[in-house]
Amino acid sequence: SIDAGLAEASGLAPMENLVVGSDLSLRLLQGRFRLEGGAALSITTEDAGRGPATKARIDSLFDTNIPIDPADYDWLITFNTTTVPLRLDRLSSLAWYVQGRVAASGHTLTASWQHVGEAYVSFANPFLLNDRRTLTLTDRFKMFGGRLTGMLSYRHYGTPPRDETLRSTLEADLFAGQVAVSPWRRPTWLFVSTRLQNRRTTAEGTGNPQTDTRLTSFTVGGYHLARTGGFQHGLNLSYTYTDRSDDLQPALNSVTRSLTVGLSEQFPRPFYLNLQLTRLKVTSGDQGDLQNLTTVSGSVGYRMERPALDLSMAIQNVHQAEVELIFPSLEGPLLLPGSDRTSFTLRGAYRLHRDMELEVQLGYDTYRGQAEYTDRYVVLRHRYTF
Repeated sequence: SIDAGLAEASGLAPMENLVVGSDLSLRLLQGRFRLEGGAALSITTEDAGRGPATKARIDSLFDTNIPIDPADYDWLITFNTTTVPLRLDRLSSLAWYVQGRVAASGHTLTASWQHVGEAYVSFANPFLLNDRRTLTLTDRFKMFGGRLTGMLSYRHYGTPPRDETLRSTLEADLFAGQVAVSPWRRPTWLFVSTRLQNRRTTAEGTGNPQTDTRLTSFTVGGYHLARTGGFQHGLNLSYTYTDRSDDLQPALNSVTRSLTVGLSEQFPRPFYLNLQLTRLKVTSGDQGDLQNLTTVSGSVGYRMERPALDLSMAIQNVHQAEVELIFPSLEGPLLLPGSDRTSFTLRGAYRLHRDMELEVQLGYDTYRGQAEYTDRYVVLRHRYTF
């Protein structure tokens, strides 16, 4: 909840949020079949500063007869006229899911259904989107002794249907697939992946179609590892092509091409070196080049096992080339000047034990373009897992 003192200082109303839930898991056939499910119900009071409401006040305001007196439960949550939802029996603040998984013959099949009510809120998960339902089907497979692996998935998500024609809606379908193959005994992998997405939205207040977007993306690449004496060499290469089109807003159409080349060198422990080059270009059929980026980065590090210490130094430069945008309403092209961003980072990480790590970063960034500035920063981070 939002503390009353913080609320007064920030001008926000003090809020309280209560979430109650449970889950169930069933495993059969030595874990090859698994069924899981869970549900949670939330109650949110948007202004707890008003204090709890009595049963008599709730009954008189909403012409009802609730079976309890909310004032008796103010130790748990403040229940008043700003509490959402007021009617728990309508289940608008319920979130639930069910998932089944079967593993057989090198395949792992998973199917899940998730529903999040329009009034469901959890202060512990501020990034959760409510008023959503999601169906997911996935097949992960491994064949030929692990030399061929892959994944196929389909997901449908959007807003649940209701008799409210003027509210904004979202419907989306996403298909993704990836196959990786190791043709030789050496640690070499080649992969190809694709991603197809259709996304449709309607505008709030009118119900009219707002966007109808299709996204098609393909990626090919691979990586190879080789060893010479005490040295290990690595090479990775990938190319991605993405086409975005919208029938309702053709001005948003674009094509993105990205090429990445990376080299790594592991010296006789504990030294290592990484180099990477990325070229990214975004074009539009009507407007010409939208972006033309070149990123060059490199890092060198020193890694020890006892003590568990990792020291590294990294440098990166991002060059934005000058581009010309073409607009039919303008007589000539619109020139966007180029820029350069360079960053230098020193990092040290010390692992206290398996689940805890301390990290220190020192950074120096410069930007040169239409504006020029320099950033200096220090990052202290404590990582731990339970």
